[in-house]
Parts: sequence; C-alpha cells; structure tokens
Amino acid sequence: MAPDIHPNTEINSDLTVKELESDLENKILSPDLNETDDHYICDFCSKGVPKSKNPRIGQYLADNVLNNTHPKLNYIESNRPLIQLATYCEECSVPILFFPCIGFSEVRIMTTITEDWKMKNIEVTDVSDRDDGIDWDPKIVSEKISTVSFEENTLLLGNELWGPENIFTVYDSAFESIDMGSLINYDGTIDPKKLGRARKEYRNFRNKMKKSGYNRRKFSKHVRDKG
Repeated sequence: MAPDIHPNTEINSDLTVKELESDLENKILSPDLNETDDHYICDFCSKGVPKSKNPRIGQYLADNVLNNTHPKLNYIESNRPLIQLATYCEECSVPILFFPCIGFSEVRIMTTITEDWKMKNIEVTDVSDRDDGIDWDPKIVSEKISTVSFEENTLLLGNELWGPENIFTVYDSAFESIDMGSLINYDGTIDPKKLGRARKEYRNFRNKMKKSGYNRRKFSKHVRDKG
C-alpha cells in the first residue's frame, strides 16, 4: 500500500500533485484515443477492458521518453503536463511505481474511466522526481538482456519501450521465470547469475513475437500462459 501523497508534493519545479490531478480530471483518457473503441488495452497483460464497466485503472506518467523519435514525445504538445506512457487494467494496477529511475519525473495515478472515456476521481498514488529513484540505465539494461541495440529492440516491440517503467514491465511480462525486480540490483547493476537465464527467456519471447509480427493477441496469450 502506497502512503498518502500530500497535495502540495512537487512532481517537478512546475507541477504539484494537486495541479496534476486537477488538470487531468474530466480529460479524455488519451489524447490519441479513438473514441469509437469500446475498450482499452492494458499495457501489462494486453487484456481488453470494456469501458462500459467504468473501470478503476492505473496509469504511468513521466516527463520524457527514452526514444526521442517516438510519437509519444508529441504528447508534450497536447496540453498535458506529463506524458501518459502506460495504462493498466484494474487487475494489473498497483499504487506504486515499478523501479523508478533517477533522471525522470515519474508518477502513478489511479482513475475511473467513464463510458465517454473521461478520467474521473483521479488520485496520484506515487511520485518520483528526477533526483529520486534508482540509479539504473533502462537502455543499457535493455541491451544487456536483449543483446541487440536499444533502437533495434524498439522496432521489434512496436515502439513499446517508451519510458523506464515500460522497459521494466515489458521485460517482466516477457520472461517465463525471471522477475525483473530481482534481476536488477538497487545500484543499477544486473545480477550476473540470472542474466544468462533472462537472455534465454527473452530470446524465446522474441522468437514468438517475430512469428506473429508482435501483435497484442500473441503477447496477451504469452502473459496468460505464464500463469
């Protein structure tokens, strides 16, 4: 359970928790959302969740992206104070950030989605400013596990490696038995005893995705089969 966040907590020098909650209240879930869709996709398990259920969901927001050519960078110009980089279904949502990264302002929010895709009752449940978090390099971690360049790996994964938490959750979803929280040490290094198995399991995942062209249905089945 995450501690209560004070409304005046600073996310960065220009934004407080209270201001972010107020800014996002009643906004459409995502600036590029197709409003004719009847469900959204969870970025952890790829399960489709109908908006008719008015679900309580989690979102991951940050002040920057890892790939400066990624279209998510355009969100900065969409009159939103932070970039929305992941949405999680209620089952996958947790109130705390996954492995926050020094150098990024990152936020977890919980929100209810109405049938017209508006965000209601927004609550910031975790904040990590640029000087907080763990001193790890998401691109280096990605390259050590995948054994290919970060740019090459983003092409395979359909540009899903957007921010630090996306690196964490995509790899955690891909692995069969390795847990990312135990693979990366709190000093930012990777456990050498687990790296070989992580590479093997990720290679198997890549082969699965290559056969399907990395589609959401295949990814979702992979995640469900792990359980």
